Amino acid sequence: METLLTPGGTFASFGGQLGLTDPAVADAVRRARAPFVEEDTFGSPDGTTDEDALRWPGTELSTRPGLQDVRQRVIGRRTTLSADEYVAHLATISAYLVLAPADLQEVLARVRAVLPERVSITGDITLHLARRR
Repeated sequence: METLLTPGGTFASFGGQLGLTDPAVADAVRRARAPFVEEDTFGSPDGTTDEDALRWPGTELSTRPGLQDVRQRVIGRRTTLSADEYVAHLATISAYLVLAPADLQEVLARVRAVLPERVSITGDITLHLARRR
């Protein structure tokens, strides 16, 4: 990847997952989806967690000999969505997309039934920067 950068050039990676802010709502959704979807988030490939000082892909970037000055910043983001918007978001997640069409419709209906009309969402974005030597 670093060969795509000019010397001194910067690589940037950013991403994150959306989650329900209210633990009671998150628990209700977890129970509603349980017969179909055990987990709808995904961990990092190297096992790092939100508590680690440097998360993936920063951990991988820091091992690349052609890169230096690896940095990580977390940009806090909170918003609200309608229940229908949140369910539409779930319908784009792999854990749901692998379900048979009838099961997908059933789990989304079950989740929608336990949601308030508006849900608070945490969607922090993790930014990783690295510079080519």
